[in-house]
Amino acid sequence: MDIHITSRHYELKEEEYAIATEAAMGFEKFSKRITRVDVIMCTEPLGVSCEFTVKLNGSVLVAKVDDPEPTKAIHDAALKVHRQLAKIHDKAAKH
Repeated sequence: MDIHITSRHYELKEEEYAIATEAAMGFEKFSKRITRVDVIMCTEPLGVSCEFTVKLNGSVLVAKVDDPEPTKAIHDAALKVHRQLAKIHDKAAKH
């Protein structure tokens, strides 16, 4: 799984980079078919935006959260991806 972390108009700190990387690595427990994870952090008028784009075999999941606190934005966006991956996993397990 490739993890690419990008920041736009935002100075990404080492701890935020580590949190985003750890969150992306956590997606593997739901699916081994994940080929790439893109994390984009950018400045918004009300704070920071974090967007996860997860590419599986044949599908793409996107989760975006805006929050004044960067670590909370990363965490909340990762939770959205977790929910989407769990839903896909449950569908595949039922069939």
